[in-house]
Amino acid sequence: MVLAGHIHQDSVHIVNDTVYLTTTTLGSEIRNEDGYWGFRMIDIKKGKIGAYNYKDPKYSIPTYHLNYTLGYSGTSATALIDNDLDFNITAHIKFIMPRGEYKVDRGSITMVRTNGDLQEIYVISPVEKNHELTVTLYPEP
Repeated sequence: MVLAGHIHQDSVHIVNDTVYLTTTTLGSEIRNEDGYWGFRMIDIKKGKIGAYNYKDPKYSIPTYHLNYTLGYSGTSATALIDNDLDFNITAHIKFIMPRGEYKVDRGSITMVRTNGDLQEIYVISPVEKNHELTVTLYPEP
């Protein structure tokens, strides 16, 4: 498999059993009429290339199908995650909070980094396909 980018559009060509794969840009100029921002996930199992398209015949994962909003209120924070993709994802969220002990609803805290009076609190949450999820971080009682 040959992976490329920079031309700001998706393409797939197979020549002599070699897949030539180009992926659109994550955020820059869109150069073709049906262009969009996106990325690819390539499935490789036991050394064999599996899926590499979000939609056939060539399309990568459009970022406009993934959205999130962070909100802070007093000592709590929420992340509203909107997954309009056709597959489940794991959201990785970074909250910036005052130093303290916290719990999370609908997720797991994976790491905490402290810098002075603030903490970066990293949370992962599974989000089902075509689903919206609210993750709440709050002080431990």
